[in-house]
Amino acid sequence: MITSQKQGKNKTHNGTLRTPVTFYACGVANGLDARENVMSVKYEAFAECYAPSSKDIEILKNSSVSPKRSLTIKIREPMADYRPGNKHRVKVRDARFADIFWDIADIRPDLTQNEFITILLKGD
Repeated sequence: MITSQKQGKNKTHNGTLRTPVTFYACGVANGLDARENVMSVKYEAFAECYAPSSKDIEILKNSSVSPKRSLTIKIREPMADYRPGNKHRVKVRDARFADIFWDIADIRPDLTQNEFITILLKGD
């Protein structure tokens, strides 16, 4: 058993980061017809995915658009390699979410231990 689990400090560890996720940046295609969206891969990681907590649901209620779906993921802190932003989109590599590109609604870094980032996702 991992020491942090015994103390109850952090329930997330390498064994719970099972779901691959990909972060994309969206842009507009070059050329005459600039209506197409081009998505480029910014970062790939493994995440712990779970249903939003009551705190997450309150954050979504306070936003202007109420999404039909929501999901909370936790990834290992990428430090200088990547900074998630609200303009980025996320693809969760799970069969249950195969056709969904998620928008980032909220980003909560762990300021005490700097190990993980919690990201609240909203979908259509």
